[in-house]
Amino acid sequence: MTLEQQQAIAMANARLRLQQGGEQAPQADAAQVAPTQDTSFKPDPNHPILGAASGLMAGQQVNVAPAGGRRIANTVKDIGLEGGGIALGQVIGAPFEEIGGIHALGAVGGALGSIAGQLTNFADPNQHFSWGRVASNAALGTIPGSFLAKPTVSLGTKMATMAGANMGATNLQSAIDTGSPASLGQNAVAALGGAAAPGLMKYLNAGNTVAQTAQTEGNAALKAATLKDARAAGLVFPPAAIKPDAVNNTLQSVAGKAATAQEAILRNQPVVNDIVRAETGIPNGTAITPESLLTAKVGPNLVYDEVSKMTPASAGLLANFKQASSDANSAWAAYRAAPIKDPALKAIAESHDVIAEKMQNALEKEAQRVKGGNDVMQRFDDARIRLAKIGLAGEALNQGSGDIDPAVIGRAFDRSPSRLTDGMKTIGAAHQAFGKYLKDAANTPPSGVDYLKFLAKAGAVVGGYHADGPTGALLGGAAAMGAEKGARNMILSPFYQQVMAKPYYGSRLPDFPASTAAFGTLGATR
Repeated sequence: MTLEQQQAIAMANARLRLQQGGEQAPQADAAQVAPTQDTSFKPDPNHPILGAASGLMAGQQVNVAPAGGRRIANTVKDIGLEGGGIALGQVIGAPFEEIGGIHALGAVGGALGSIAGQLTNFADPNQHFSWGRVASNAALGTIPGSFLAKPTVSLGTKMATMAGANMGATNLQSAIDTGSPASLGQNAVAALGGAAAPGLMKYLNAGNTVAQTAQTEGNAALKAATLKDARAAGLVFPPAAIKPDAVNNTLQSVAGKAATAQEAILRNQPVVNDIVRAETGIPNGTAITPESLLTAKVGPNLVYDEVSKMTPASAGLLANFKQASSDANSAWAAYRAAPIKDPALKAIAESHDVIAEKMQNALEKEAQRVKGGNDVMQRFDDARIRLAKIGLAGEALNQGSGDIDPAVIGRAFDRSPSRLTDGMKTIGAAHQAFGKYLKDAANTPPSGVDYLKFLAKAGAVVGGYHADGPTGALLGGAAAMGAEKGARNMILSPFYQQVMAKPYYGSRLPDFPASTAAFGTLGATR
């Protein structure tokens, strides 16, 4: 029975006694009629933080009510989903960071994480869905976690940047939900949470993942630079050999691994030939032959004549230089062609190189004695390099097909990388890194029969026949053949080579738990 009910019964009994016995109705006890209301502040015992704190301060045993427990659980869940959504989105987008993947997918992950967190709070009657929270978390997802772990950025810069970003996200959320900016207190809390995020990530991760990725990239930096130069020159390589992910592996399986490799060799051969034409001075469209290479020597030889006439001693020095260079080239060619590398041949070649270098230095001293001599020697350097490239092209020439064997240039690059320049260097380095796809096309055997693909195509023909007779059989076979060739053309196309076949050495992001905790901190303070 409630207090009000007791008071009503007492007043009714008093009136009854007054009517029966003439007694005066007693005055109702003030405490009973209008109990004094305690207006002092009392924390809500169901609040997950204030209720527990109040109980502890009063020295009481704390029993958090089920509603408070649910709020704590929801808060932890929301932080994990919002921060984890951003972290997961950025991890998925990391391989596409150069085209904005890490930013776009980080935003998508942040938005989905916030939506998931809010939609799973059914047990909280005070929960109201907030599109502002979704938008603010998506905005924070565009900040890559790699920034928070980048060792070249100071901790103070990271703290200031993230404090400002979280304040901006807080005001975005408030503007969408209430139509007004966040309060001063909300901005202060958001700033503190943003400033804490970089330190929390460093504490949990210490840049370990980023350091490992940097080390891997450093080890593969030369190969990546070689790939970049080769593609800029027009060379192509099967994407699965560069970035063997699920997409590239699947497409190469459809296209045929052996057939794709052969197609790459055939496409690279004319590119190699064109590079050699440009390097040796042979006009485009002209076949590379011993005669065209001999013609290409005319210009450089005229420069050599200029050098021989600079001073009375120049002619003899130049003759010695040419002889030493010729002997060195012959020795190096024999060394490269030998099935077993002979140290004696290498020593002979190196000794002739030393003689040639001494003769060149002597010619440079002679040039300083005459007017315009330095300009003549500059042209001599260009002519010397051009003649060396012509000689290497002659060594690499397949006289039957007119093609250049990239392997010969690759071996020359392996012997002395500094002696090759420009396009010849690109070919040599590419052959050293990706020699399987740079070969003499005339000596490239056709790909073997892929029995699995043969059966698949036969199945397409049979299935088409059962579906629509002879017409269906033709369509089925054409579709099977088209899928293979179409996949091969796509993965070797310039667009696919540049976008989908870039080497990937690992995420620059911190460990997933560290990234989740950092971005979750931003969400918790909004």
